[in-house]
Amino acid sequence: MKPRARFGAMGEGCAIERPGPFLWNADRIRLGCRVRIGREARLQVNLHDGHAVHWIDIEDDVVIGSASQLSASLGITIGHGTRIGEEVLITDNMHCYEDVSTPIPLQTVRPVGPVRIGANAYIGRGAVILGGVTIGDGAVVVDRAVVQRDVAPGEWVAGCHTGQITLRRP
Repeated sequence: MKPRARFGAMGEGCAIERPGPFLWNADRIRLGCRVRIGREARLQVNLHDGHAVHWIDIEDDVVIGSASQLSASLGITIGHGTRIGEEVLITDNMHCYEDVSTPIPLQTVRPVGPVRIGANAYIGRGAVILGGVTIGDGAVVVDRAVVQRDVAPGEWVAGCHTGQITLRRP
């Protein structure tokens, strides 16, 4: 990979659809060869103490669908040959919400844990991959699934397991 002005590194044969992605701290994003990024995707590496210290690493032959979002505070790694559908969220962080006097979007972002997606995995349209998760090689995450735990190599996962964690009170 050769460094490019916009990305930390960008391999040969990459294709970025227009309108192009929103990039935040693009110098901390490394693209392998033949990576395809869909229109209006959002790739961001968040700041810690005023500095971007971690990376989004996307290996060779990865496809990221339109309007997908990758948000890294501790790091996101996507293995070669992985396909990510449209409108997917992959994040290793979450907004703080403890201060009830401040709107949640104005509160800080808290790192949860790095995300690692293995080689030749498939992430379906609208799926959500949360912080601290590892998805194994060849795993399949079906459309609209919410992944909160590790997924073994070759495993298929679906659904969303939700429940009240706590109640936010003023």
